[in-house]
Amino acid sequence: MKKFLLIILTGLLITQATYIFAMDKDKQDETNQEQKKDIEMDPEELYQLGLAALDNNEFEKAFEYMDKAARQNHLEAQVELTYMLFEGKGCKTNLVGALNICQLVREISYTLANESYQAYDDENEKYYNNIYIEFDNLWKKIMTKLVTEDVKITKLISVLDLSEKKDSEIKPIQEDVLNSMFC
Repeated sequence: MKKFLLIILTGLLITQATYIFAMDKDKQDETNQEQKKDIEMDPEELYQLGLAALDNNEFEKAFEYMDKAARQNHLEAQVELTYMLFEGKGCKTNLVGALNICQLVREISYTLANESYQAYDDENEKYYNNIYIEFDNLWKKIMTKLVTEDVKITKLISVLDLSEKKDSEIKPIQEDVLNSMFC
């Protein structure tokens, strides 16, 4: 029974993550056309436009620029985009998206810090190591928030009794549990 309930919880998490990233076909086509145009733009230019939009409190525009620069592997844009997704600036809060980009930034900054160390470049090593430490802490914060603050999952876990029971003691799933399993 415990394994069954854990499988259900895992399925819910996967379904929720899939739902967040799902887009209809028309939007995908529009996005692909826009991305082709944006590939011609320099990622540093996109990043600077995003910073200017942030300074002017134009969060939706800033998010758009940061997203485009981040997709072109601009590390600083990925840093800003992670915080925007985490805080819901210019977009809805998206902890799963923030966690994915945060993990990417951690990996890249770790690699760049290591390469700088091997090249005896103390300044860059310190710079990338600081990014790694910051994003390692942010990764932990996002994970904690995902686990503890997701209302649907928390409600489901609080209603479920995951203690070991004998077959004769197993009760049917409660109605409120079944209702909370669907979005």
